[in-house]
Amino acid sequence: MYRIAICDDDELFLELVYETLQRYCSKQGIGVYIQKYNNTLTLSEDIENGKLFEAYILDIEMKCYSGLEIAKMIEARSSMPYIIFLTSYSSYAVEACGMRIFRYVLKEKMEQQFPMVMDALFAQLKIMENNDNYIMRNIRKYVKFPQRSIIYIYKESKNAVFVLTNNGRE
Repeated sequence: MYRIAICDDDELFLELVYETLQRYCSKQGIGVYIQKYNNTLTLSEDIENGKLFEAYILDIEMKCYSGLEIAKMIEARSSMPYIIFLTSYSSYAVEACGMRIFRYVLKEKMEQQFPMVMDALFAQLKIMENNDNYIMRNIRKYVKFPQRSIIYIYKESKNAVFVLTNNGRE
């Protein structure tokens, strides 16, 4: 079962996204737990307390924290989050592209693009699920990556350094 968080301070739109995602998953036979957040304070508290999800669907302009700030909080705690911005504002697209987001969708195009975005999301989640994954945790962050992406591991001081096929080091 996949866990997905949706955060939007527009409660009507939040409910629309929730229902659309529920219908999509039901039609595709995908087991999913969806947590709705209508404010960023509650979501940020959950992130700080280690309540993490495989995917996040975030608006950008919200009270307290922007979706961009929430995305940074998520990435500080999890190495492989799938973040989808679903927003009315195209002006943030360039800044969002500089982050490790999965997709950027304008609300006005949600109806047309949502099925394709969900197809791509669940295909990626399935790949991660089918690989034997290695999960590490330290004080600040959870890191999850496929075991087959490990080239070698070496010791550096008190730490183990993982060298991965994507040129990443964890």
